[in-house]
Amino acid sequence: MQDRVFGDLSKVQTNEFDSLPPGDYAMRAVSMEMKATQTSGERLAVQFEVMDGNYQGQKHFDGFNLVNANPQAVQIALGDIKSWMLAVGLIQEAEQQLTMSNILKLEGKPVVLRLKKRKQGSGVDIGKFISYGANTGGQQTLQQPAPQQPSFQPPRQQQYQQPTQQPAHQPVQPGQQSGQMPPVQQAPVQTQPVGGQIQQAVPQNVGGMPPAGAAPQMPPAGAAPAPWQQQ
Repeated sequence: MQDRVFGDLSKVQTNEFDSLPPGDYAMRAVSMEMKATQTSGERLAVQFEVMDGNYQGQKHFDGFNLVNANPQAVQIALGDIKSWMLAVGLIQEAEQQLTMSNILKLEGKPVVLRLKKRKQGSGVDIGKFISYGANTGGQQTLQQPAPQQPSFQPPRQQQYQQPTQQPAHQPVQPGQQSGQMPPVQQAPVQTQPVGGQIQQAVPQNVGGMPPAGAAPQMPPAGAAPAPWQQQ
């Protein structure tokens, strides 16, 4: 039985599939090659490699249509390569004629690629070239955004002030007008024991008047009568 032939593998290139999700990655070009396209053009095929992070060592494949029947495709490719040169510090080369020798200067230089989801089909495309550490020490210049302060602020706690205590209201005694001082209570009459017997102290005579209920006393002979006895 004759073996069936499907095609000549020596005349085709291997297909590479992107496995990186959209995002920013520190990369460098590890391979650059001009390849012919099916439309009689030429495309700069570049293989990028992730330098650090969780995807370190993984590859991203992209290309630039430097020779194409569509002038717009060529302008896009030239603009992307100029952005790449500026991101890695090739300032003079970015303002000159694009030559293959200048293109090869891009190989191996660290750069941050912002990958975005491809509009058609699966995979990602280069969305932007970003400087990586200004090419000094390999320190990445991208900064994490500062945490935003919450717009809501809790209300301030008001200090509690204890109300001033008012003096307790005292009831007005019968016969007492409002605003007058209450009558002073007199001390009770004290009794003193005399000769073993308790005698009640006799209230003093005030103003010469005899106490109520006392028997009238006659003045001694020749004495002036009491004031209440004068007529």
